[in-house]
Amino acid sequence: MGCTMEDRYLQIERIPWTQALAARVESPSIWLRLCLLLLVTILSGCTINGPSQHILMVNGLGNPIDPSPNFFGKHLSSVPFVTYEQMSEAQFTHHLDEMMTALIAQAPDANGKRKALIFVHGGLNAAKDSIARAEKLHGLFKEAGYFPVFVNWESSFPTSYFDHLFNIRQGRRVFNWCCGIHDIPKSVEAVAGALVGTLTMPFYLATDLARGILRAPVVWYALLSKADRASAISQATTAESTKQLRQAGRAQEAASFEHAGAIAIIQGADERRGFERAATVIDDANPLKLLASVIIDAGGTGAWDNMIRRTRTLFQRDADFESSNPPPIPSGSLTRFLDHLKKTIAENGGAASWDITLVGHSMGAIILNEIVRDFPELPVSTIVYLAAACTIRDYHDTIFPYLSTRNRTAQVYHLTLHPEAEVEERSFGSGAPDGSLLVWVDELLSNPSTALDLTAGRFTNLVATSRYTPSEIRERLHIRAFGVGNRLASHPQTHGAFSDEEFWSCESHGTLMEIVSKEPCKR
Repeated sequence: MGCTMEDRYLQIERIPWTQALAARVESPSIWLRLCLLLLVTILSGCTINGPSQHILMVNGLGNPIDPSPNFFGKHLSSVPFVTYEQMSEAQFTHHLDEMMTALIAQAPDANGKRKALIFVHGGLNAAKDSIARAEKLHGLFKEAGYFPVFVNWESSFPTSYFDHLFNIRQGRRVFNWCCGIHDIPKSVEAVAGALVGTLTMPFYLATDLARGILRAPVVWYALLSKADRASAISQATTAESTKQLRQAGRAQEAASFEHAGAIAIIQGADERRGFERAATVIDDANPLKLLASVIIDAGGTGAWDNMIRRTRTLFQRDADFESSNPPPIPSGSLTRFLDHLKKTIAENGGAASWDITLVGHSMGAIILNEIVRDFPELPVSTIVYLAAACTIRDYHDTIFPYLSTRNRTAQVYHLTLHPEAEVEERSFGSGAPDGSLLVWVDELLSNPSTALDLTAGRFTNLVATSRYTPSEIRERLHIRAFGVGNRLASHPQTHGAFSDEEFWSCESHGTLMEIVSKEPCKR
């Protein structure tokens, strides 16, 4: 489609001051400029035909959003005040009913079971990007024998950081934080919240800037030394994987992940040529990386914390706690969808007649873990973590008891970048610090207390802690780090590549589809 998709997925309820701002636009010249801007944007906008019956779209408050085109048949994201419409209760109920009807009618049957796949994208995704991805991938998943459902949640950096500065205080919306008055007129709440948010914003911004400056030496050391530390850990984890497989008495089979009594651990080859390694060394000397790390540390931490918050409002909204008459069960949009799904399965053959695959990329893994904890009765056969941004502790606390007591047949796959690709990934050309998003999280954006608080999607982190996996579930776990090097075109080389169409399409590489479906691509 050739469009840059910048997120403007902002709801009036979440940013009340836009109403006041819009009311002040009274000058005819301003209106004329806005109309011209809208006309140009309409003519140059992208047309995306999102498969709405396959999309659950949710804003930062956990409220359902209509995934239909938001402006004259197009998906626009660069026009002020053009947002995706929040669904009413009746509209959302109808949308869920339509999704369930389509699921029953269209879910492919394999070996007497209807197959569905739930895909959850990660952080730093604009709303329009997530719809475009669903349009590209839903046909590929259907061809592979699944009815796909895409959970599109609000995770862009601009909206996350804006909420951090203006709208969220200590885990609560700003009005509830400052005043805590229930059931007052929305207009009063909007004005009071906007006033408090604006007055406190400078202090939050100053704190962020001070954090970035004062932590700079610590961050610089972590970033400059990351390659050496990753290389040492990589050697240790490779030895650990070899030890585990020898204990099982089986050779590792890279293609099929076959093993017995042990975790299947595969690390791809380092196929980088001399000039690739030399380019990495030269790139490391770019002084802009040090300056950029200060900016990322300053602004990224607040945005990251707010993205984590949004993974939770998918299940339980702020409104559940702010009303004097809270709902009897959590009312987050994803919780309601999963509850409908559970009932649909029960009414159409029961768990024995269904097969569900869960796929989560990056922060989507955090959401997958919550799904498993809150709805363990779903008939899940496969869980796929794509460069998971959840912590190892979250993964252990969720998956270990789930596989041991609630689901004794499900298989779990961890697909990661090669350790060297992880630490050498470049963003924004070469102006940003090297490393994937997971490296940034471990070194910049989070504050791990122990090794178990590092991200689970880095091969070095995951394998180093895999020795504590209960013996009875080991042979149902699979860990694969892809190879690194330009010659390995079929292997993801960047964190974002796990969502790229080329690694899912059998007409291209199809690498990820082969692993998820457990079937070789037919070429």
